Amino acid sequence: MDIKKKYTAFAVMVLLLMGLNVNAQTMSPLNTYVQKVRIGLVDEFFDRFNGKTSHPDIPITNDDSRKNNLLMLLDLSQFTSKNDPHFAEASDMMDKAIKDSIHINFSDTTWAAIAHCKGTLDSKSIKFDLFLTVQKRTRNMLKWTIARADGSIFNITPRNDNDKIMLNPDDHETNFISLKRMTAEQPFNIEKFMSRGFNYEATSVFTYLVYSGKLKIDYVDDLEFVFTQIPGYIFHIKYFEREKNNAGWLISNFYKSTKENTNAFLGMLHSHAIIDDVSTSVDPNKEGEKNRETVGEKDTLATKNYKEMFMKRRYEKIGQLCDYINFMQSKDTIRSQSVYQNKMIALFADSTKVQLRYSRKSKNCVVSVPELCKMIIHKSIKVVTIDSLCVPNWDDKINTLTPDINRVELSSSIYSFKQLQESDNLAVSNYSQILYAYKEETEDGVEWLPIFGDIVVNVK
Repeated sequence: MDIKKKYTAFAVMVLLLMGLNVNAQTMSPLNTYVQKVRIGLVDEFFDRFNGKTSHPDIPITNDDSRKNNLLMLLDLSQFTSKNDPHFAEASDMMDKAIKDSIHINFSDTTWAAIAHCKGTLDSKSIKFDLFLTVQKRTRNMLKWTIARADGSIFNITPRNDNDKIMLNPDDHETNFISLKRMTAEQPFNIEKFMSRGFNYEATSVFTYLVYSGKLKIDYVDDLEFVFTQIPGYIFHIKYFEREKNNAGWLISNFYKSTKENTNAFLGMLHSHAIIDDVSTSVDPNKEGEKNRETVGEKDTLATKNYKEMFMKRRYEKIGQLCDYINFMQSKDTIRSQSVYQNKMIALFADSTKVQLRYSRKSKNCVVSVPELCKMIIHKSIKVVTIDSLCVPNWDDKINTLTPDINRVELSSSIYSFKQLQESDNLAVSNYSQILYAYKEETEDGVEWLPIFGDIVVNVK
């Protein structure tokens, strides 16, 4: 082994030991090295796993660079040392990934998100999990969908296993009067009244509780992702917030899995996929006719709902604005901050002016949206609250536009966030800035999406 390879092997071993050393000295939050090596986004994990990017300290020219980069995707604190048998199992898993040339893609049906939720059910705090999978929206677009709900709150296991709990064989002679008693006196034993082979499904209960307004999701308390792409293995990733070279989105857990067990897990996630495919299948001989009919129906529906969808999207984008500011202030990796910066800039017109209001009026100033984002990321300011925002107004002329027009100018109004917090209705006042909306085709049909204008924020 030449000197260069010896040095590289030694450096990789040092990296692994640094990660394994749970009690290692913490680094400064401003340490650029930690910022550089942290896997701040799930997309970054994908890129590292697929070999598109690598750990800054592992040269791609190294013979073992692929294996060492994969090992650095592990949460190394779960191992006692490099001689830990569990670490050897992880090494075997990575060897399998390399041998089979495994890549993971966002569009894969072989991975899922697990959102550990906290919510409210009939005024009581509850916990439950949601499994989410990626599904196609259109030919080139994807979306997350809820595949399964899981939690004790969805259980309908009967309290009493007595065989005498039933609808009597002569109940038909009394117009099944026992049905009323069943719901009034024994709702907790409902499963005992169902036919043999009744297929209870927690996700349907979740759907009903949300639909009826009984269940509210307050927030996602924790998030993890599960991957089944490596044959014979399943692994999970979670976010680890710590000042180490081994931080961010890392493999938190992994285990061997038979093909039958993996297929059973995927079957649980995609139990309705075949039904969905059949319902949307098209006879090749009538494909053109079917497609014309579908598009026509979709466009008609979208035209009727232009205003409703415009107002809904405007409200959603206001919420996104608040989220992007919070994310830029809380995230500490350059890539993650850059992602949210670009998302925030896309909400606004290029001419937007941002008025910064400090506690001392003499410091007030006006900047652009990109400048605001840079100030937030560099910690030169902290956004305390958003005071007001200029937004476009709906105009019925949109309904009369020809199909070739993709952008329309609109009058604007000011939304006061203070009054929004104090009432259910956003306070609106007219404003002279001319804004616009642009047309986009989504899964709901053609929509007109608003672009924001001038904004006033309180900072310190």
